[in-house]
Amino acid sequence: MAIGAYGRTALAGLLGLALGACGGGSSGGSPGGGSQGGVRYVFITSNAMPSSNMGGLAGVDAFCATYAAAGGLGGAWKAWMSDEAVNAIDRINDVGPWYLVGTTTVAAANKLAFATTPAVMIDVTQTGARLGSYPIGAATGTTAAGTRSSGNTCSSWTATTGFYAAIQMQPAAIWQVTSGGCSSGGGNRVICIQQ
Repeated sequence: MAIGAYGRTALAGLLGLALGACGGGSSGGSPGGGSQGGVRYVFITSNAMPSSNMGGLAGVDAFCATYAAAGGLGGAWKAWMSDEAVNAIDRINDVGPWYLVGTTTVAAANKLAFATTPAVMIDVTQTGARLGSYPIGAATGTTAAGTRSSGNTCSSWTATTGFYAAIQMQPAAIWQVTSGGCSSGGGNRVICIQQ
């Protein structure tokens, strides 16, 4: 899979950073038991994207896979993210329910719940740690209906200029669509959904 501008070197460095942050990572098991028995997980990355130029959706999905591996989570992962041609809701296989990592809390019963409002705030990272500082932002390029927000995807996640649609989460309003500015210096976190 081509990762584009994000690059293998950056991905390898990010993996090392993520593994160091969670104490080394493991090849077996996970904070929530992996995907054994058909259980699927959702998490928000513990760090923001290093740039809005991720080399497209493939680069963002690789970002999710890197964080999932660092958290000891197996399986395939996709970002809750749209580009100028593809809707986030169409990228996700409807294989729910999805649980917050390390919990028995159902975040979304089906993929439509991500497009409306999940049952709970997705504030748990790949290691099962709960983020405690609100609001929490996640880049999506997506409308409240789970479809692409035209012109708000940092040129399909290949540019550092322009704007992107995002989700802002906080206890009083767990799923609000907002926006952010594309940049080369990082941005919002990413919501990653196990497939």
